[in-house]
Amino acid sequence: MKKLVALLLCLMMVCMSSALAAEHLAGYYNPPAMNEGQYPIPEQGVKLTYWMPINAGAAQFIASYDENPSYQKAQADTGVDIEFIHPASGTDKESFGLLTNVPEKMPDMIQMTRDDWYNGGLEAMYNDGLIVDLTPYLEEYAPQYKAVTEYNDLGYRQMHQDGKVLGFWKVTYADKMPYNRFNVNQTWLQEAGMKEPKTIAEYEAWFDWILANKPGVTPAYIGMDSELNMNLTMGAFDFIYNWYLDPADGRTVKHWACADGYKDWLELMNRWYQKGYLSSDFASLTLQEAQAQFDAGKIASITDSVDATFNRATANGVYTVTNLPYMRKAEDSVLGSNLASTPVGDGGMWVTVVTTNCKNIEAAVRYLNYGYTYEGALTFTFGVEGKHWNWGEDGIPKFTDEILHNPLGMTISNVSYALKCHFASKYCYPDDIGHPGVASNQEALRIRTMWAGDKNEQNFLQMPPVTLTADESSEQADIMAQVNTYAQEMMYKFITGAEPLDNYDNYLKELDGLNMKRALEIEQDALNRFYAD
Repeated sequence: MKKLVALLLCLMMVCMSSALAAEHLAGYYNPPAMNEGQYPIPEQGVKLTYWMPINAGAAQFIASYDENPSYQKAQADTGVDIEFIHPASGTDKESFGLLTNVPEKMPDMIQMTRDDWYNGGLEAMYNDGLIVDLTPYLEEYAPQYKAVTEYNDLGYRQMHQDGKVLGFWKVTYADKMPYNRFNVNQTWLQEAGMKEPKTIAEYEAWFDWILANKPGVTPAYIGMDSELNMNLTMGAFDFIYNWYLDPADGRTVKHWACADGYKDWLELMNRWYQKGYLSSDFASLTLQEAQAQFDAGKIASITDSVDATFNRATANGVYTVTNLPYMRKAEDSVLGSNLASTPVGDGGMWVTVVTTNCKNIEAAVRYLNYGYTYEGALTFTFGVEGKHWNWGEDGIPKFTDEILHNPLGMTISNVSYALKCHFASKYCYPDDIGHPGVASNQEALRIRTMWAGDKNEQNFLQMPPVTLTADESSEQADIMAQVNTYAQEMMYKFITGAEPLDNYDNYLKELDGLNMKRALEIEQDALNRFYAD
């Protein structure tokens, strides 16, 4: 009954949003507009500290997000002055650990790209006295965020845990647009007389053609440190690089390290390595290095962002690119590895918490709520109106040359972080209108969505947003730290042949010795609670 009342109140707030919101962005969810007199906040002279990682591309042009025009507008609109604190590049998680080790020196607000940086998650941070429960503050100081969290039942489950709201999450209620795929040199694909490969056999025929016709070129690069990239091949074997649902019943938790199809996948990867489809240094090759080699024509296929690859190839002008449907065993195979359709959890969790060291919680909550107002969501998604975008005749924001052809030489990726707030604690409009590289380029949009009609790319392997208790999170984190280290080490050994696949059963026994079964039990208990609610 309480949830029903909350949802009704939320719908009332949405209906009361401004007439402008109704005229613009038709067909998209719009968060509630600001209330009259809500901003700037009544209290004057408020200054808060905000710790968050800074995007490496943005850091080439700005020293701090205080120089980002969208964050500047947020400060001007709210009347809250923000002192941004950024960790050194590549030290995000380690710097976060140092922060939480000295609670009395924590900043007012902390933004994390994942909610599991702390052992036991946000619930453990709360129980350890590091962050505040925001629930008592939402009604008065963050009514728009409260409405966003209550818009539908799935969003409510993700952001309300045991009666508490512990953070401000990056939220979207739009359908997800897959953005990581195998990208290939289309010029060579046409030269080979091939259509885009779909089955394993077709992928291998493409790789064989590269080896036979392009000396010195590596057929494929797979980013093995990325779940999105790994799922492009693992999905063909009915598992993904994470916890997942057994496709046989949709109710049993499985894990990639001991998946039913994992040995078959390893055999495929070992074959690809032995044939030279993968480079000998694939395990150590970084994405940036692989991108440079792909752009130089030294790699023929790369698992990467479709948008980023298309934009680089367009700027390069040497060849064209296309991307491939998810790899599968047969033409009619149905895959379950597509992106999960959840309000929270696209490309990382992106959550901001208010710490117990904050002396003005009310002001912090008011400031963070800004990104969930209609006006604030526009600013964070598109940038500053009149400078970075203007309303189009169709009621959709259109980016200006400041974004699309930046005079300082910023790439689309650079402007997304240096001028607007691509990933942040906000309500996020979808990429088809909010990503400059897609929204303003019909060819880029076509490339991004060229497989949207593939009904066999489903997401039934994806776990729903289950919640572990603090004790469960802590216990599971301890177990999985050992499991993941061992499993990843053995994965590379199996692929390269340093460890024969004849020893696979011994590998499974070692996982048992690391309490893998207990970790599965913990995740299964959480899933059972989710379905019982």
